Amino acid sequence: MKQKRTTVAKLELIEVLEKSAQAMSHGELFDQLQQICDRVTVYRILERLTQEGMVHRIALPDGTVKFALCETCEEG
Repeated sequence: MKQKRTTVAKLELIEVLEKSAQAMSHGELFDQLQQICDRVTVYRILERLTQEGMVHRIALPDGTVKFALCETCEEG
């Protein structure tokens, strides 16, 4: 079984989402994390957290996609 890695970038991204009062787009997250990682890394972390069920992907009517930490789902 492949072990899940926890990186500084992943921890920082989770912290940014925890502190945010609203869902954030990839670009907004990258703006907060650009000193730590590049855009592709932010994308990969978001994909991984979405697959793990820690983050929800929210598609808005204008085509924007935002991300928010799951606060009410049960871990599985």
